[in-house]
Amino acid sequence: MSFLLVPKLRLGTHGCETLLRLLPSRRSEAELHDLCSQAELGKKEANAGNWRLWSSTKSSIYRSVLKGSDNHMQGILKVIKKLAPPPKEPQCPKGNWKKVELQIGFKLPPDYKQFIAAYGTGSLQSFMHIWNYLDVPSGTHLPNVIKQITSEYEFDKKAGYPIDFTPYPQSGCLIPFCNTDDGNYLSWRTTGNPSDWCVVAYDCGSGRLIPAEGMNMVKCLIALVQKENPFGNAFCNVEIFAAPVTYTTPMSKN
Repeated sequence: MSFLLVPKLRLGTHGCETLLRLLPSRRSEAELHDLCSQAELGKKEANAGNWRLWSSTKSSIYRSVLKGSDNHMQGILKVIKKLAPPPKEPQCPKGNWKKVELQIGFKLPPDYKQFIAAYGTGSLQSFMHIWNYLDVPSGTHLPNVIKQITSEYEFDKKAGYPIDFTPYPQSGCLIPFCNTDDGNYLSWRTTGNPSDWCVVAYDCGSGRLIPAEGMNMVKCLIALVQKENPFGNAFCNVEIFAAPVTYTTPMSKN
């Protein structure tokens, strides 16, 4: 059965807050290097400094910078699979991407397609829902789904929140790929090559759009499940990603 995790419309309220407040310890830098080795990225790459600690104004994010696009892609996928194992039977991991992209009007990022190939439709911690554009109800008009999210940004802008964005389907617009139970979203900013699209978080409590510059979807998920928030103190409470981190499919919940 087709399934697309589309968020419910907010009823004009703000101030959503995560309820779970768990307090396990963070992974150390040494443990991350060990994870790099476990993911078969190799000691040579680790010793050569291919894992670096990137600092932003509000958080420190570990990001893989393996040379070569193929190695880089496989490397970050191996890491997310170690941190949050994919389901044994993914829901709708394959399909016609060309048909989806033709309807949306944009080619989608390769890391997203590879993530869906491994994980399919589902949710991290039953809280953060990854949209699978291959898995939609028959007759769904994807541009309307995207515009539904944009309408929320319009609502905030009219309400006086300092929010700025490019309307869909113009180049540089936002295309959503995730929502949380709090009413927040993650989107791609469609600037440049799809492999270079950065992730932008919408925080409904503050009515802000917050970019994670230089981070694609999978890198962003790696940071979050490592309890490092690339959006500062917005979007979600990363303590919800207390181990074990799980990825559940709609089928597994039945």
